[in-house]
Amino acid sequence: MNAGKDVFALMQEIKLPPKYDLTEIFGKVGWSVRGIYEGYAGWYDGNPTSMYETPSSSVYPDLVRLAGGLNHWRG
Repeated sequence: MNAGKDVFALMQEIKLPPKYDLTEIFGKVGWSVRGIYEGYAGWYDGNPTSMYETPSSSVYPDLVRLAGGLNHWRG
């Protein structure tokens, strides 16, 4: 995190030392990495469309209307 790596890079890079090479029956190391990362950084992923439970596509009709409507852009 301090080096600016995102959670997905860390999930791929962080491995257990060979002496702890256990089968991941009850979970993956990457899942734990993500949990720790989100514990420190918070759940927000930097994408404002994921902040709310409403999908971003639900506002498309409003955006078209605010931009003048379909007829305005069809010429």
